[in-house]
Amino acid sequence: MNLSRHELGILLVCALTSGCVVVADDYRRDFGPYNGYTYDMWFNDADVYCEYDTEHRRSKWTLVASPDTSYGTDEIESVWVEILGSYAYTYVNYFELTPQPNDEWRYSFDNQGGPEVSYHCGNYYEFEFTAYDYDGYYTATWVGW
Repeated sequence: MNLSRHELGILLVCALTSGCVVVADDYRRDFGPYNGYTYDMWFNDADVYCEYDTEHRRSKWTLVASPDTSYGTDEIESVWVEILGSYAYTYVNYFELTPQPNDEWRYSFDNQGGPEVSYHCGNYYEFEFTAYDYDGYYTATWVGW
């Protein structure tokens, strides 16, 4: 506990004159550089899978992520994926993953059509995975398809 000269003076006067008790508490509870601890977020894994059904001309996409924090996976509030490279074909390019067992987040969707439509397994896309914690901090990683 660090006390200023003024606080030491008050403590000394109090102790010598009245017998009062002063309780000082350090209320600093942050986890910044002052106590040597830093908070971090990262992805243990992020992946994209696509299966193409030639008979029905359907692409089945699965987005999977395993985000983590210094405090553990329970701190993760939400995980989103933005698909870049699909703007010419669709307005839907942002998906929220749902939590699964074993600290995994997942979302699957189907898309009907050939390579001229969006989200075809044969086309190239960039997937930006972003995980948010309950305090609004976030981390992101990219996966190319």
